[in-house]
Amino acid sequence: MPRRYWVSIVALDSQSQQPLGDASSEVVDTNGNRIPVISPGVAALLFEKNKSTSYTITTTHSDYQSQSIIVNKKDLQAIRIHDDKRQLSLSLTPRHRVKFSVLDEKTQQAVEGAEICLKGPDSSIQTLNPGELVTLRFSQGGTYQATVSCPNYEPFTQKITKENAKNLGSEIPLAIKALYRVRFSVMDAESGKVIPNANLDIRDPQGDKVSTQGTAPLFFRFPKGEPQLGFHVAVTCPGYESRQATIMESALDSLGTKPGYATDVNISLSPQLPLRFVVQEAGLDRKLKQTTMTITDSAGKIVVEQVPANQQQTLTYRTPNETYSVVMAYKGFHTLTIPLQRRDVPLPVNGISEILVELKPDEYVERADVMIVHDRKRGTVGRIRHARRYLRGGANLRAVHVFQDNPWVRGLAVTVGGIGEKITRLAFAQAFVTEDLTQKKKGELVSIDSCVINEISLGKSNGGVAQLTPEDGSIDIDPFYSPDGEFLLYATNRQDPVKPILVRKGRRQRIGFAMIHQESKWAVLYPSIDTKGTFVFQFTPTESSTVGQRPTIGKLDKFPARITVGRQPQVNRTGDKIVYIGDDGNVWMIDKDGRANQITEDAQAIAQDLDKQVPPEERDLFAPYANPTWIPDKDYIVVMGMAAKGRDQYRQEDIYILSLSGEQKWKTENLSSDRFPVCTDKMIYFLSNRNDEWSIYAVDIPNEILRQE
Repeated sequence: MPRRYWVSIVALDSQSQQPLGDASSEVVDTNGNRIPVISPGVAALLFEKNKSTSYTITTTHSDYQSQSIIVNKKDLQAIRIHDDKRQLSLSLTPRHRVKFSVLDEKTQQAVEGAEICLKGPDSSIQTLNPGELVTLRFSQGGTYQATVSCPNYEPFTQKITKENAKNLGSEIPLAIKALYRVRFSVMDAESGKVIPNANLDIRDPQGDKVSTQGTAPLFFRFPKGEPQLGFHVAVTCPGYESRQATIMESALDSLGTKPGYATDVNISLSPQLPLRFVVQEAGLDRKLKQTTMTITDSAGKIVVEQVPANQQQTLTYRTPNETYSVVMAYKGFHTLTIPLQRRDVPLPVNGISEILVELKPDEYVERADVMIVHDRKRGTVGRIRHARRYLRGGANLRAVHVFQDNPWVRGLAVTVGGIGEKITRLAFAQAFVTEDLTQKKKGELVSIDSCVINEISLGKSNGGVAQLTPEDGSIDIDPFYSPDGEFLLYATNRQDPVKPILVRKGRRQRIGFAMIHQESKWAVLYPSIDTKGTFVFQFTPTESSTVGQRPTIGKLDKFPARITVGRQPQVNRTGDKIVYIGDDGNVWMIDKDGRANQITEDAQAIAQDLDKQVPPEERDLFAPYANPTWIPDKDYIVVMGMAAKGRDQYRQEDIYILSLSGEQKWKTENLSSDRFPVCTDKMIYFLSNRNDEWSIYAVDIPNEILRQE
């Protein structure tokens, strides 16, 4: 009768020797017949006496390689019985036994310090080191995730499924991408020193802002497979130029950046200096506000061109020796070129540096002119007087008449037409001299051949010169238009060569004149008239008058009368005020009630300077103030004054607008001589030798005065 042996078939993991669940076994006898296996792995094996019998036992598991053994009666007898069964153990080798290697993506070299986190299909997690074997079990299906972390590298995750596990082999390489550690330093381009308060705005290739904390290195992650993308860096700092840069992966490679090492990226900012130029005349505290400047950099590129010099500019210095060229230009002054380096710029005050620039006036020439004056013995004569002339200078004013020859003038008169007219007419007394002035000494008398009254009409285009009085050897001076423009007053020596008389010539009167007033022992000069017909003039002593008598201001309505001591009077249109030069050289005003008001107070100081600056032979030809006139229907006086000092503290002849309190409201800006001002209701006309030639110029009356009621 066959002998029965009960066996228990156990599948073990070949490494851990732990039992494997879900294993199945198959038993086949020598004849190939399958023997039933009773779960879990229990089978009955029969052996007949004196007959050789063997069984083949095969155990399988989905995650392991199948294992088979052949057993016979003798083998079973050698196995101890436990729980009435003999136990047969089969060690199964795992089907997916793998290890992971971690490589640098770029160098393909093994990376030290990496750690692998393996997450199974059942969410179980194992922590592995590179090269450590691990079994992948796909009995339940699903996916493994191997995530690599390593200092200075980007985390990387590889998915492993049952389908691709066979292709990956027994060693699975995990390639990880190194992180770039970058430390930024912002430097001063000139000094090379670190700028501590610079602000960096760093954006990754997607445009997201990268957090920056102090000087700690930053990790840069570049997109895989997109070498054209980089990190954008914008640097700003007060007092420096702003800069932008793009940091590419290839650029960091060229710097030799290695994982775990920080690469220093230095960004240099060039200093920017806000500055403003203050331009004044050399030796004087007189600002030249109309100065223009042009700035070019070291490469010759124009930074700004012909802009106001007092306009704030910002210059960028990229190297310690960078030099800007600043060209200052002002009419009437030498053009100045300034090489400007950073060390030349003073420390800022309230955030801006101010640079003082002094311009020297163009060289002047001293020319001999003829001054038309009244001499006690000889009457109206010429005197040699030297005056400075500058080739260029002052504001760019409009010349309404240029004197080509015989430019010697005594007095201007102006009117806005007569009744029904709107054309401005300008009259002036012009002398003709044939003597050779080069042979004359300073202050010497000059014979005047003739002096005529000429008139020009000023409209859209200036008309020609009309001669109002004949050139017959007589001397006609000091023209003045009546307020309505219908007639012209002037003084003439036609009846007495020593004592000019006051005459009137009608606008339509071609020849002749009407005598207004004549004195037996006095010359009558500087006439004016108000709207009521009252004449005001200067009584001037002659040789026949009492010695020591001084010029006197008189008026004539029904009877002549003397008002006060003074010179060069002019009555306003309404007749209630007379302006004149007082015996002390200052400007004075007297009202209809005889009350005198002193307008200026500095004539004595001016005279003291003139005593030092003018040769004695010509001293009496220079006056602190002269030729005062009124702005029509305004309480403002226009006068020639020498209150201002020009080059070398030299007193210069300028035209001033003064209030009745003596406040200066406006003046001409020029180093040359300005004389004989006259006014319409909107313009001032005056004689000047600016630009090295005598001309009559026009300038607008300031709006603040025109707006006065």
